[in-house]
Amino acid sequence: FVPLPKITKEKYKVTVIRFHKCDASIYDSVQVIKAALMQFDANYISYDNGDDGFVAGEIFILDVEGYSFRQFLDLSKNVKTLLFYAGFLQEGAPVTLIHNHISNTSTVLDGIMTMVKPILSKKINDLVSFHRLGSGMLEHIDKEVLPADYGGDEKCIDELYKDWMEVFKTKR
Repeated sequence: FVPLPKITKEKYKVTVIRFHKCDASIYDSVQVIKAALMQFDANYISYDNGDDGFVAGEIFILDVEGYSFRQFLDLSKNVKTLLFYAGFLQEGAPVTLIHNHISNTSTVLDGIMTMVKPILSKKINDLVSFHRLGSGMLEHIDKEVLPADYGGDEKCIDELYKDWMEVFKTKR
C-alpha cells in the first residue's frame, strides 16, 4: 500500500497496492484486509497537498503481478470480510473514487474478476480498467506522479513504500 507523494493535475491522489511476495502461504487474507483498512485511515488523515489541502478524488493501482488462483481461494474463504472491505470501498471511503487500474493482469485474474464483478455496483464496475504487464498507465495518470516501475518519473515503488512506512508509523 503506497500513496504516491504527488497528486495529478486534477488533484487526484494515486495509491499503488501490491504484494511484495505473491505467496498465499505467508499471508492471512483477513489480516491483509485489516492492514489495508488501517493504511487507508492513515492515508485519509494525511491529505495535505498544496496550499488548499484539497484532494478531489482517489485513483487506485492494484498491481497483481504474480497473483495466483490459490490466493483468490484463500481470500474467498473469508467472503464476509471481503464483502465488508468491498462495501467500505464502495460506500464508506471518505473520498471520491475516480478509477481503479488493475495492472499486470493474467488469464487467472481475468477469470476471477468475471466471478467478482457481479457483486460490485455498476458504478464501481465502470471505474475499473485492466492492464496487461503494466501497460497503459501513462494514458491515464501523469508521468511525474507515477513511480519508475510504471514508466513514471517518481522513485521506484520500493523506495516510496519505505517513505510511506515512516509516515504510517507516525499515525499510530
